[in-house]
Amino acid sequence: MEIEKKYFVVVRCFTYNHAAYITDALNGFCMQQTTFPFICVIVDDASTDGEQDVIKAYLENHFDLSKEAGFRQWETEDAFWTIARHGKNENCLFVVSYLKKNLNRSDLKYKKLELIRPWEGDSKYIALCEGDDYWISPLKLQKQTDFLETHPDFTMCFHGSDVKNESDREVMIHCDTIETREYFPADVFPEWVPHLSSFCFRSWINERFEMKHSEWLESGDTATVLKCMHLGRVWGMKEHMSVYRMNNFSSMSQPNNVKAIGRYVQHLKCFLLNFPKIDKEYCYMEICEYDYKRFKQNDGDRNRFYFLWDAIRTSPRYMLKKEKQRVKVKLKSLLIKDLKKTYR
Repeated sequence: MEIEKKYFVVVRCFTYNHAAYITDALNGFCMQQTTFPFICVIVDDASTDGEQDVIKAYLENHFDLSKEAGFRQWETEDAFWTIARHGKNENCLFVVSYLKKNLNRSDLKYKKLELIRPWEGDSKYIALCEGDDYWISPLKLQKQTDFLETHPDFTMCFHGSDVKNESDREVMIHCDTIETREYFPADVFPEWVPHLSSFCFRSWINERFEMKHSEWLESGDTATVLKCMHLGRVWGMKEHMSVYRMNNFSSMSQPNNVKAIGRYVQHLKCFLLNFPKIDKEYCYMEICEYDYKRFKQNDGDRNRFYFLWDAIRTSPRYMLKKEKQRVKVKLKSLLIKDLKKTYR
């Protein structure tokens, strides 16, 4: 028997320096027409572009800031907090966290999740939308939760999204091609298909799936979908109900320096450890490719031979395609010689 939760849906919105965009996201939340109350937990990661002032002004203009309506403010060690109910949409509640310092470092990201755990842990469903993306359908939450309520064997549903490319980069996501059907691991990896702004999933997913080396993840989008697939089934909806805004500050890009390549390799290794149904050969080839790039870019650094060794042992067959056998054998002999000196 499922325990009754305090919140039917919690919307998680992490945002940083999105002063120019956050109003679109907040409008998308407030326009939701639902038969249930929902709470939007908005975490501003110590923005420096005035975004916190934009959010405060939005609350003043659109929310009931009376104590009778539940308005409250408080301070903790990490943040200043505000909770308020929308002035017209009684089902819409905002909890805003203005962080005192930025927590976007890989070793601090978990803190943001801990801060919002009291709300997500007491919810039935979780929906996601970052501060520079936004929802365009007032029935988004209602349609997704209606589906999940009537299909208990499904753990997630996502939908199509428009792409608003405001950057000088190529669009790498296929979120505008979503079909109405069930999706499987091969549909979402290695190709990136659904966008995070379309996610709605059962809140117990993270509790029941323990990620090994989760600190290796560069982003959690695909990992969230794969976790849901591991624990149940995932449904796609063709209708476009959100917008992915791609700007030059977006995190999505191909790794092009040694540190970024290293993080990407760790990201793929995390997938190999946790998701047995993914295309492992693709991971092997990618790890090999990028380890080889690190080997070449670290010319002069004796530790670079580790990257070559990692590439060779990850996918020997792929290495044969990258280099002629004679060169590969020569490099491998140099590597072994170097390893003997280092680890004798």
